[in-house]
Amino acid sequence: MHLPRALISLAFVASCKTTAPPAAPAAPEAAAPEAAAPEAASSEPATTAIDDPDARASLAQIAQSEAPGAHVLTSGRVRIEGNVIELPVDLAPGACITAIAIAPDADVAASLVLPGGTDELAAGTTGKISVAGGRSGAGCWKNPTPLGGRIALRLTGPNSIVVYFEVLST
Repeated sequence: MHLPRALISLAFVASCKTTAPPAAPAAPEAAAPEAAAPEAASSEPATTAIDDPDARASLAQIAQSEAPGAHVLTSGRVRIEGNVIELPVDLAPGACITAIAIAPDADVAASLVLPGGTDELAAGTTGKISVAGGRSGAGCWKNPTPLGGRIALRLTGPNSIVVYFEVLST
């Protein structure tokens, strides 16, 4: 059977048009997850190990006086961006928590809060050294539940300052 050239050309063009539209919507769908990934990564501040021996020694000395016998749950170095950051802290049942922050170049305030909340569980002092839940204040903040959980260490200070911190548990 012999088909006219116009019919063959029309069939070829129609088959090309059928294939092309599905490819166009697939590209934006693939791009959407990549765009969302950086937002998810920026939700928690990046912390690094404490690289300053003086800061490490100061934290150890303050920990000895504010929470003797406590062990470190988390520690590190972080840069405050946007004047306030929150760092997650996982709790054991009945844990008694003390937080220490040192900012060599500006005043900082440390507090223990529920993640994203406004109520402070333990407020710290404001200065180059801030202690929340330590012996010099009201004492450690005790997890009131028989369950584990999560709270946050909130650090407040001028934008772009470096803060060294430790969260301790007894």
